[in-house]
Amino acid sequence: MGELVHNSLQDPGHAIQYGDVTYLAHNNTVHIFLRHSKTDQEGKGSSISLTPTLLPICPVRIVQSFMQARPTNPGAFFCHLSGRPVTRYQVASVFNLALKKLGLDNQSYKPHSFRIGAASAAWVSGTSAHDIASKGRWKSHCPRTIWVLGSSIVKHAFCYARKSQYGANLELDRHNATIFWQGKGGMRVEEICSKVKTLLKVQNAPHMLVIHCGGNNIPASKGAKIANTGMFCKEKVHLSGMGNDMFLYRLQQALQAFLNDSSVKVSPRDGQNGPWLRYD
Repeated sequence: MGELVHNSLQDPGHAIQYGDVTYLAHNNTVHIFLRHSKTDQEGKGSSISLTPTLLPICPVRIVQSFMQARPTNPGAFFCHLSGRPVTRYQVASVFNLALKKLGLDNQSYKPHSFRIGAASAAWVSGTSAHDIASKGRWKSHCPRTIWVLGSSIVKHAFCYARKSQYGANLELDRHNATIFWQGKGGMRVEEICSKVKTLLKVQNAPHMLVIHCGGNNIPASKGAKIANTGMFCKEKVHLSGMGNDMFLYRLQQALQAFLNDSSVKVSPRDGQNGPWLRYD
């Protein structure tokens, strides 16, 4: 959903904008440029094309109708007649109302079910795994994949790494590995299993699974007081720039050790340190 609509009225996230969607009359297709997606965490961008069908629900006709009704002002492609962007919360609310009208359990269906459901339907109809991975922009043959799951600490670390000169992959390409970040604000320990099960429906099992979670399970009254070390922001919840540097360095150092030698069980060891993202 993050590819389509704003996270909130103030936060556009990576939602497609008006200028990212083009109707091509010569072949009756719709061209969409995605600036970022879950399968493109480096933000390199990718393009997809919607082709017409003879079915009652044709994606090209629907997009054309929407573009004719949509205000011509720039900004979020999916917006209200007032020009205000459609948000994740609004989509989820309408989605749940539709499920209620249909008499379906909203605990069994979530907005991400669209992508998983499309892949499942394609598989049942006989579409090859290669074509499903290609159209869904999934990396079906990644050499060594590392999943990093956790709360907002992971989410913010990913954003910090992506903007750095080293990138979201922490320069582990040289080890034939790629990192898939999945950080969610407020995530609790009990959510990890369901998150992993959901990812396994559309992704191959990872070579490594890194979990950084649990802080949100600690009541504020029982949490340890954070000293003013410069590792955290002023609100003492999220890491500062220096804190993210240390977090990512330690993560990269450990992953490098594990990738180089499968017999290594603990890394970094006590006393080991070094400069940020520099190889020995």
